[in-house]
Amino acid sequence: MHDHDDDQTLIQESAPPCPACGSTEVVRILYGYPTDEALADAREDRIVLGGCIIDGDDPDWNCNACGHQFALA
Repeated sequence: MHDHDDDQTLIQESAPPCPACGSTEVVRILYGYPTDEALADAREDRIVLGGCIIDGDDPDWNCNACGHQFALA
């Protein structure tokens, strides 16, 4: 489980531009059971909650402009 400091690290990490639309409105996708802070960050569009089921091919990033989700190769 992540603590608030881990959530802040995810938020502050430099996001790549969206490969679909080029937007820089890109945020991390957080998987697992969210903390209260993570829920608040998701409500403010600072992260996206990816759910608790992780299969290994899950995207890492979400574009808030167009909704495209992607992983970096």
